[in-house]
Amino acid sequence: EEIRYCATPDGVSLAYSFSGCGPVLLKAANWINHLEHDWASPMWAPLFEELVQYRQLLRYDSRGVGLSDWDVADITFDRMVADLETVIEASGVATFALLGISQGAATAIDYAVRNPDRVTHLILWGGFARGRRKRGHAEEVAESDAFLTLTRQGWGKENSPFRKMFAALYLPEANDEQVRWWTDMQRLATSPDNAARLREAIDNIDVSDRLADVRTPTLIVHSEREAVAPIAEARFMAARIPDAKFISLDSANHLVLHQEPAWQRAVSEIKAFLG
Repeated sequence: EEIRYCATPDGVSLAYSFSGCGPVLLKAANWINHLEHDWASPMWAPLFEELVQYRQLLRYDSRGVGLSDWDVADITFDRMVADLETVIEASGVATFALLGISQGAATAIDYAVRNPDRVTHLILWGGFARGRRKRGHAEEVAESDAFLTLTRQGWGKENSPFRKMFAALYLPEANDEQVRWWTDMQRLATSPDNAARLREAIDNIDVSDRLADVRTPTLIVHSEREAVAPIAEARFMAARIPDAKFISLDSANHLVLHQEPAWQRAVSEIKAFLG
């Protein structure tokens, strides 16, 4: 893996990396990433090892996270999209497939609509076009408020109730090693304040008005029983993105884990979609 750095127009240093060879697959940043430590992750490493067999994987840490600058003044969805654009221009890639996982899906949708000539394939895994506070449900707004409080109070603490809630919400079918990794990664990836600021920006995302304008071939992959982004949000996107292919997976995890039978189906569908 080769790690490089670039600077955004507002002076934030962003870390990005290339791994593997072949046509470029760019993964949009999601909430918790760390370019180096993701390769030791029992969640991310199996996926990345699969992808680099047939693609050159381009990843980056978002502002406030991982190897990118933590001390940043502005954390908004517009900045997330602008940071993706900064990494693309710095990397020098002309065309690429774009993978958006979780809130990275909204970032990928926004970019693909405005740059249809550069994005060859769009893959949305566990994604959503509307954050928790934009879905029109009072209970999801209350959930967002509670989640922000627990993030600020319990981020990265081994014995915090946040740890159990986080695992139950994001990875209810994870093993002990994977749950421990989530807690460790919280400490490594970012500060409690940055985690909460990012989460607040994510919960206020709304790119639903862009869905009908997507012209890139799109694959939507989503766990049937997950709680972070209900499958109704995946169907919402699939119904509005022209000719989108929709695959539901037999899992309750936000991102299917490699020990699940559904994991092999997910990676096979992605490989077939990318050709």
